[in-house]
Amino acid sequence: MLFNRKVVIGCLAMLIAMVAFADVTVKVEPINKKQSSGVYVNAGDTIKVEAAGQWTLWDQYKPVDANGHKDFIVNDLGAWGALVGRIGNHEFLLGTSAEFTSEIAGVLYLYPNKGKYVIENQSGELDVTISGGISVDEFKANLAANGNRMSFDPKGGVLNTEILLKAGDEAEIYAFGEWTMWDGIYPEVSAEGHDFAAKDAAWGKLCGIIGTSYGVGTQTFQIGERTKVTANADGFLSLYPYISNYVAVKNGVLDIIVVGGTKITSDDAELKASTDESVKDLFGQQVLAELNELRQALGLADLTVDTRLTQTAFGHAKYMVLNDSFSKNEDESKEGFIGKTFTDRLKNVSFEGKAREMFCQSEMTPDVVNILFDSVYHRLRLMSPLMTSVGYGSYRAGDKTIHVFDFGYMNNEQEAEFNATEDKPEAITYPTAGMENVSYEWNGVVNPNPFPEDAVRPFGTPVSILFIPELTAEVSSTLTDASGDAIDCFVISPDKDINNKNLNGITIVPKKPLAANTKYTAEFVVRLGTSEEDQTFSVEFTTKE
Repeated sequence: MLFNRKVVIGCLAMLIAMVAFADVTVKVEPINKKQSSGVYVNAGDTIKVEAAGQWTLWDQYKPVDANGHKDFIVNDLGAWGALVGRIGNHEFLLGTSAEFTSEIAGVLYLYPNKGKYVIENQSGELDVTISGGISVDEFKANLAANGNRMSFDPKGGVLNTEILLKAGDEAEIYAFGEWTMWDGIYPEVSAEGHDFAAKDAAWGKLCGIIGTSYGVGTQTFQIGERTKVTANADGFLSLYPYISNYVAVKNGVLDIIVVGGTKITSDDAELKASTDESVKDLFGQQVLAELNELRQALGLADLTVDTRLTQTAFGHAKYMVLNDSFSKNEDESKEGFIGKTFTDRLKNVSFEGKAREMFCQSEMTPDVVNILFDSVYHRLRLMSPLMTSVGYGSYRAGDKTIHVFDFGYMNNEQEAEFNATEDKPEAITYPTAGMENVSYEWNGVVNPNPFPEDAVRPFGTPVSILFIPELTAEVSSTLTDASGDAIDCFVISPDKDINNKNLNGITIVPKKPLAANTKYTAEFVVRLGTSEEDQTFSVEFTTKE
């Protein structure tokens, strides 16, 4: 027996008014996949759905209609095997008959409600008749008449659209079709991504960057099937699937339509180059500000930009990406070669003095400073009071974005003057004394790896101390909670570091994530310089909620 059910769905406005088309009937199978109805629903559209036929998600159950197995409720949507719909990230029960007014726009997807249960030896199908909306093909044709249309194969990692957005420009980005981030394991999904998060977004969700023509920039955002974005500064639009640090075996293709911005041509080489330089400078200033914010919290002097170091950093980042390399040295026979060693590259830009190079790889480029600072080894180096200047560069191709930092240090005379200063600290810690809202966990991804091969990630947030006098002995390093209970930690000190980095400091890493909104105390007992006496340094901090 048919019945009506009102469904109201959450909201996103449409810019282009469409006319409803005739009823359409589609077949929906009892499979673990959200199946496109071929109907695009505009915000404010009233849609009627009628479902005929029977199916079962397991051959041990008798076939049922689209209301599912009424005596088997699997989630908030209702019965196992009931027909459900989805627009964007909003899903809702349909059953054998439903009518709803949508408050958001998007493709209507149909599929069986399976909850957490596995679909196995399924059979049957439903014939679902939809009244209202517009065909996806007609909707795309109307959009393409006012925008730029392109295909995105995720195997390429990034789609550089060559669409230029000026500061303040708005663009609407639409994505149709399906892809998967693990072919043969996970079924294809829309641009909203798979049904689980990989840290910051759904795995495989379509994301965007406004920045350089090669996909590096300061403005990143999530897109999914559709979004509107306003450019914070001049830059090119690039798109990519969000995969975080996970290995992906990608397949499928998305049909992308961008309404807004200007598509540049081969005749716009000068505009492209000048925009890239502008974005590089903006990104460099942002990175400098973030580095200096951390150093200010540590009581250290601000860094300044050295354009020579910027030149070598960018050149080496580009070389590594173009040649799928992750090494300090370059091969002169390879594309983008700028100097075999770091010393050679510095000589080529007439830089004389002490310098060090650090680099890392990431997907969401604005996270780069925190990624570097969370590293066991890089953090201690970034805490150095002898560091004075920086050059930053990054480059992207496919799934790989590499960031290079070239740091300059005090010369011998300046270092001697610093060492003669009576009020210089004996040690610098991070977290700093009394710091609040400290992260309680860390993913533990670092190269080289200082942890045992069988270590289980994620860990708790690292606690680091850098000494100014020479660290001659680490007596003990502990972390306790507010009750005084000891936390089981890895200790990385000069005599315990399996990578023999010989850094003049200690980092303790909790083997498990810490508790939220909890006060902790780290205590380090050491011997410094020529003294035979033990010295104790401690720091208290509170984790975020």
